[in-house]
Amino acid sequence: MFVTRKITVAVGRLHTQFTHHHHLDQPLLLGNLTAVRDWGHARDYCNAYVALIKEKKVGSYVVSTGACATVREFCIAAF
Repeated sequence: MFVTRKITVAVGRLHTQFTHHHHLDQPLLLGNLTAVRDWGHARDYCNAYVALIKEKKVGSYVVSTGACATVREFCIAAF
């Protein structure tokens, strides 16, 4: 499972358990919290890929948002 999905599932599970007065029964296990990722939206990347396919010039391209954050920062924002 991708790390973004693991985190968002844990957030949803935590919210559900707090609203229904249950205990948190499954820990969120993550690897390297200092790993840096570009957390852009998949739709934006797909649109960029389509634009590249239509490009007449052959070349090497980098598709990114230009804004990176660590897994730890993503967790803090999510929770």
